[in-house]
Amino acid sequence: MPPATCTNAQIIAALREHLTVSAAADALVISRATIYARRRTCEEVAEAILEAREILVDKAEKGLEQLVDEGDFRAIQFTLRTLGRDRGYVERGDPLGLTDDRLDAELARERAREILPEPPRLLPFPRPEES
Repeated sequence: MPPATCTNAQIIAALREHLTVSAAADALVISRATIYARRRTCEEVAEAILEAREILVDKAEKGLEQLVDEGDFRAIQFTLRTLGRDRGYVERGDPLGLTDDRLDAELARERAREILPEPPRLLPFPRPEES
């Protein structure tokens, strides 16, 4: 039977052990919503969630580093596409290194030129006749 309540200390300990809210909630036999609600009322729980996420990201980076060292093509490609952008490794074949927003705007202009090769001509606005 699930415990009626969990203490903040129990939630924090579970987060430190399991590193995700979902896994901590499963271990404590409570809902994720309970942990998120406790986050709003307890600064220590909020900090434990952030700390657990940082540890998990550190582990993921370590795993990524290991795969890159082993020559895993997908890991190398991912690393270059994300961390190597400032060195010129850009997605979508963008040799200019445009940001996503600027690149999207440029692609939209290019598509518009394909649809309307010439900009529409504006007709002069008729002026009302003077009386």
